Amino acid sequence: MSAAPISYGLTAQQRWALLVIQELCAAGRPPSLAELAAELGLQRRAAAHGHLVKLRERGHVAWLPGRGRSLTVVNPIPMPDEPRFVGFFEDEAFAGEAAA
Repeated sequence: MSAAPISYGLTAQQRWALLVIQELCAAGRPPSLAELAAELGLQRRAAAHGHLVKLRERGHVAWLPGRGRSLTVVNPIPMPDEPRFVGFFEDEAFAGEAAA
């Protein structure tokens, strides 16, 4: 019987969003709302924004209003041992930017 994952006071979707944000920020490129929505499989940027607002309320992320790509992780959660991310992490163009 496997143990339930630790929630850190977040929903599963919010945890996933935070892990994606952490990974992109660690690569040196905070995600835009459109990129975050695409990575999470959301149809609208507003849905991604809703997750960000909840993460900010819980003290996990911060950003400067009106400044693109100013998202920072202030209270990270442990990253999984095996990367499960798709999309931008597999994009060769992004890999080139992250390496630069």
